[in-house]
Amino acid sequence: RDVLGSRGLGDVYKRQELTDAGTEVAKKIYERHTVLTEMLVKMGVSEETAAQDACKIEHVISDETLGCIKKTLGK
Repeated sequence: RDVLGSRGLGDVYKRQELTDAGTEVAKKIYERHTVLTEMLVKMGVSEETAAQDACKIEHVISDETLGCIKKTLGK
């Protein structure tokens, strides 16, 4: 068994699917990630670093700030 399976958290032999609520959260996080990555690249950050930094920022940025970034990017 894998680490998650041994802790009762998952099983590599079973397919995991998101609920509708989980899918909405995933979509929101993905949008944040793509918007932040695009903004950082436009600022001159390398794509690799921009993607890594976006992964960190996407979990703490406010909806207000993200909205302003999207507006600035014309989204």
